[in-house]
Amino acid sequence: MNRLVVASLVAAGCGRIDFAEVLDASAPIGHDEDGDGIGDADDPCPHVAIGERADGDGDGVGDACDPNPTTPGDSWTVFSPLTPGTNPFDDFTDWEQKDDALHVVALGSGNAKNLLQSLPLANARLELGFEIREVVGTTMDQHQVAGGLESTDPIHYFVELNENDLGMRDVAIVSYDGTNGYVFHGNVPHGGMHAGRGILRYDARVGSSPTFDLSAGWIGEMYQVSGATPGYAGASQVRWTFNGLDVDVIYVAIISMP
Repeated sequence: MNRLVVASLVAAGCGRIDFAEVLDASAPIGHDEDGDGIGDADDPCPHVAIGERADGDGDGVGDACDPNPTTPGDSWTVFSPLTPGTNPFDDFTDWEQKDDALHVVALGSGNAKNLLQSLPLANARLELGFEIREVVGTTMDQHQVAGGLESTDPIHYFVELNENDLGMRDVAIVSYDGTNGYVFHGNVPHGGMHAGRGILRYDARVGSSPTFDLSAGWIGEMYQVSGATPGYAGASQVRWTFNGLDVDVIYVAIISMP
């Protein structure tokens, strides 16, 4: 953080000059994704506007975004505000850098646009901030924001904020494999895809009882669902998928859990 150092005479018996360090409110703080006055580099929750640095368990992940705020061990794996030069993705074909976001128009069924990142993960919280500018296509198209964890295993898990041509409007945890096709592990309905700023966030956990916990929707209109994911044992690639939307991706945040 930039500071302005000013000298102040102190009426001390020895006549010493002390220096008081005073915050210069006009000095730049670097990029501030959440606009809370704390620059991303100094903010333990750079995407959550809380205006403080509370980190009760001292693990470097702030209380407001820590999956386990009273138990140390979580750590930042990825935070990117998607400003020029901070794109963490290995594959972002067809995406356009637009100010401090990535922009794409995904025209609907058969024209999905993806963001891919090779990243070994097991227990993790993954979050994507986005803004839907417009729902595009027709009622016969799929309109979707999805996040998936992929590996060499035959079963892949993903989460979605979705509206499809069958009239289904849901926030869902889904798996796919060549034998069983698509299997739902938890879903709740929503009112329909629309423009606005939103979040897709999920906690993925391995172990004896693997689970996904999903929160997705728009600011002021969030939906939650949890489900057992018995085939999930970790991943080597993260995928974010978009269908039937004119959309900006604003940030990506990934926190590893022990």
